[in-house]
Amino acid sequence: MHPPRSGEARGKAGGTGDQKPVAQADPFFSALRALGIHAGKPLDIADLQALLPRRREGATAKDFARAVERLGYRTRKMRGRRTHLRPPFLCLGAGGEAKALLLERRGDAFFLFDPATGKTRTEPHGDAPGDAEDILLLTPAPDRSETSMLRRLIGGRFRRVFFEILLASTMVNLFALATPLFVMTVYNKVIAQAALDTLNVLVIGMLTLYGFDAALRGIRGYIVSHTGARLDAILGGEAMRCVLNLPYRILETAPAGRMNERLRQIDAVRDFFAGSAPILLVDHLFILPFLAVLFFLSPPLGTIALIALPIFALLSFVLHRMQRGFYEDRFHALAARSSAYLESLRNALTVKSLGLEPEIERRFEEHVAATATTGFRAGNLTAIANAAGALLQQITALAIVFFGARLVIDGELSIGALVAANLLAMRALAPVRQTVAAWNQLQETRHAFRELAAFLKPAQQEASGIAPAPPAFAGSLRLEGLSFRYEPDAAPVLDRIQLELPKESIVAIVGPAGSGKSTLAKLLQGLYAPSEGRILIDETDIAHLSPAALHRQIGSVPQENQIFSGSVRDNLLFGLRGVPMKRAVTAAKFVGAHGFIQRLAKGYDTRLGENGQNLSAGQTQMICVARALVRNPKILLLDEATNALDPAAEKALLRKLRQTAKGHSILLLTNRLTPASIADYIALLVDGRIEGFGPRAEMIDVVRERLATLAKETSS
Repeated sequence: MHPPRSGEARGKAGGTGDQKPVAQADPFFSALRALGIHAGKPLDIADLQALLPRRREGATAKDFARAVERLGYRTRKMRGRRTHLRPPFLCLGAGGEAKALLLERRGDAFFLFDPATGKTRTEPHGDAPGDAEDILLLTPAPDRSETSMLRRLIGGRFRRVFFEILLASTMVNLFALATPLFVMTVYNKVIAQAALDTLNVLVIGMLTLYGFDAALRGIRGYIVSHTGARLDAILGGEAMRCVLNLPYRILETAPAGRMNERLRQIDAVRDFFAGSAPILLVDHLFILPFLAVLFFLSPPLGTIALIALPIFALLSFVLHRMQRGFYEDRFHALAARSSAYLESLRNALTVKSLGLEPEIERRFEEHVAATATTGFRAGNLTAIANAAGALLQQITALAIVFFGARLVIDGELSIGALVAANLLAMRALAPVRQTVAAWNQLQETRHAFRELAAFLKPAQQEASGIAPAPPAFAGSLRLEGLSFRYEPDAAPVLDRIQLELPKESIVAIVGPAGSGKSTLAKLLQGLYAPSEGRILIDETDIAHLSPAALHRQIGSVPQENQIFSGSVRDNLLFGLRGVPMKRAVTAAKFVGAHGFIQRLAKGYDTRLGENGQNLSAGQTQMICVARALVRNPKILLLDEATNALDPAAEKALLRKLRQTAKGHSILLLTNRLTPASIADYIALLVDGRIEGFGPRAEMIDVVRERLATLAKETSS
């Protein structure tokens, strides 16, 4: 939606929809689309662009794997012949390019899709490409619940890593058996027989073992740290994807502090897997082998260590019962503190203007006190657990020495065996004692898993409810019995709206504040779901369109203008790869923003502060309107999008919109009659109901009188 002479540039550059040829030329885009069609989940270009990152060099096999995982598949990369594999799977070339997507078997042949040509064909097993290259096997995921999401993200991707940690820990624990046996041999053989040559050999052997042990511990530590870094990246990316895919209603109403704290749970999960916890869990597997050796040396002393195990378990159980609600309380306290902090920053102007600093500080101190209290309770209980665990281990060691000494005196046990038994008992009990000491972290991680499981929900949008979007909308819009309530038992904000907006027309919906205009705008964008009724664009219910397909056709400028950190250029072309700068300049000139942008320090490369702090309200609004126009939407939705402009700038913009409306539909939501002056049709919205609709000439005086009456009623 640019001045007429920009049509040529628009045709060449394209908006979101103009990137279709580029998307189709990418083999991975083509393969993903073919997989969706074959699985009964057709994807249009907007869906593909939402699933696959739009890189200049094209998508990669890793990008494709992430995309199909979001569609409900598990992926596994492997080498070898594919004749024994069950389709679907993707054959990759030596450079990682997509060569063929094998969709199904048909007798002794494969039915495959060729991404290079975009065509399907049937080939015998031996003739299909991909024999000697990598294969990306695609398996439908049986369970997409929240817990399986975490299991898939962590367990599925790191199964091999956990095996490596288990293998390294096995060797480390086997080497740990050498020290007690070495000490026993020195006491019983070397000292008793003065066998210095034997001692030299034993020491050399132990030094060699210690060298291997140190190397294995270093490798194990590297694997654990690397796993933590990978987990941080994977969970962080997945969490952000899930945040962006949450319904707008949740994002709008959820406390910012709670959302922030849920994201911070990633740190707890990462610290758990990147710390000593995985090693501690593996060490539990070797309690029984150490006890077995201890029983072999002395059954009575082994019995003492065995009795200590259930006592440690009982201590852990008691701690679990006592700490059950601590982390839930701490989470809520941290969320409240975070919300208070963000609110203070967001409302800094009001705080400074009204001198509210003392009150804000007092309220924040209350949240800090609540956080400190919950942290103290958990930390204090952990300190008690550490002391109790250490005491129990010391009592166990004392009991072994006490009864072992009696066995030595009675000649039933050697001194070397007593020392070795004590070392083995401490080694066997060490993981259990460390578990008691680390119970604080275990509980925190358990709570973090629960919060992340509720957060990392699979996409609610199922392909069965999504219809492929038409190539292009004509722009007609119809509302059928549209009603909306924020709560099921609340009064309707919009009540049974019946409205039909012709294509290629400008329609103004005029109403006072609180009449439901912004709510209607959010419904039209698919951000809210209607409580009753339907919204149809060209006879297609928008409930059956994917968000990407819908937003490709509808451009919106919300009432609350929002700017992203970055340059002016970044804001105008945000999310549009490959669109030339000329397109952004044309849009800026169209809305009247080009002049003030040129006067900025670096023009279009000027960095804007967070939410456009270094711009006036009118300048911010111009950039937001230009950002919507540069996408060349079929339907343009403007919610009070000119209220921050001065009269001259508003009049100029409205005049240009009137001149270039052909081929597009424009919906103006406003509480003033000035924007409605360019409309073909005007609808009057009052208290969620349409009180009138018709041509501008018929409605303008009716609306003016009704708004004046409402203003008098409000003032009285």
